[in-house]
Amino acid sequence: RNPDFLFESKLYKKHGSVFWMDFWNSSSAPDCQRILGQQTLLQHSHESGQMLVNKTRMWDALMLALYMNSFPSLFYPLTVNYMGMGDKETLPMAILHHGMTYGLIKEGPDSVGHASNDKPAVSGNTMMQHCPAGKPLFMHANLGKMTTHFPAHWNNYVRRWQVSVLHGRAIKDLINEYAGTDLEKWLHDLVTENHCLFGGAKPKYWHERLGIGPLCSGFNLLDHPNLNANLQVCKKLVSLGYQP
Repeated sequence: RNPDFLFESKLYKKHGSVFWMDFWNSSSAPDCQRILGQQTLLQHSHESGQMLVNKTRMWDALMLALYMNSFPSLFYPLTVNYMGMGDKETLPMAILHHGMTYGLIKEGPDSVGHASNDKPAVSGNTMMQHCPAGKPLFMHANLGKMTTHFPAHWNNYVRRWQVSVLHGRAIKDLINEYAGTDLEKWLHDLVTENHCLFGGAKPKYWHERLGIGPLCSGFNLLDHPNLNANLQVCKKLVSLGYQP
């Protein structure tokens, strides 16, 4: 679905920006609040696969975030200090430092990937994020990134979105319903039919030469501490008998 409608949402118009949550509690270093202010002490964390920003309204915060990203060795450990080490917390914290607010999608991410033979729950490779109404909107493929080295034939393609924590095996049909097509097949066909347009880079990994795949990679939320207990994905795992 075209996400342009988000710019007309009440959340964006009220705050001038919209962010989406990551799986984790905030893990900023204690000195972060000494430097950026107590207003940056949060329970949740953010992911930066997508964000909406009104540059005019958020210009001061954008300039501070630019400064912070110019010194990553200082500000990344200061603002993140754990999973997803990088720039993902700099802009939200810059906004809060300037005394402004930002919009936050209440519906947390779902972990989408494949079932694991040796671990419980889901081996996730993608975060499914939602619109303000709670409907699926974005697929952030954050592990096992897609490349142009797809199998030439669809019959040899291995689906990366087979199961999710919140929707189980129904996730494939849910994705296709909101995409209006078989999204993975559409991506496969797009790449294989237009491969020359994407450059001639040679396969980087050995398994990209097999003509079968992609091999599924991912991680299990239960393998990592600091999972945000307020998220539906965490509550679902607990309801299934798992202990994060």
